[in-house]
Amino acid sequence: MQDVALDNSRKYGKIYGGFFGSKPFLMISDPQLIKEMNIRDFHIFADRDDLVTGDQLNDRSLFNLKGDEWKGMRSIISPTFSSGKMRSMHPIVIDCVKRLETHLEAYLQKGSHEIELKKNMSNLTMDVIA
Repeated sequence: MQDVALDNSRKYGKIYGGFFGSKPFLMISDPQLIKEMNIRDFHIFADRDDLVTGDQLNDRSLFNLKGDEWKGMRSIISPTFSSGKMRSMHPIVIDCVKRLETHLEAYLQKGSHEIELKKNMSNLTMDVIA
């Protein structure tokens, strides 16, 4: 999908539209315009298309909530990602990455050259979140 979007952006410009099944969509690849839409004009673009998957967690994620539900969830989550808190979390993330490096080095020293990247990255993600 990413390659298709990149090719279409080159072919049609930074703003183009199309259909996803029978639903029209607008693709924007101009960073400045995206920033304006997500900050200054957010009230116009607040409710995105809902993609119901049937997965209880995914369907209740911040990306899929709308209106007051989204506002409530965002007000709960936003303080967690303030610049100060992100700065204080940085050493913890670095520690997790160093543990992954140690794990991968030990794996390679055993003579294995194939690594399950998805499993290792999933473990790193859970380690950082925890």
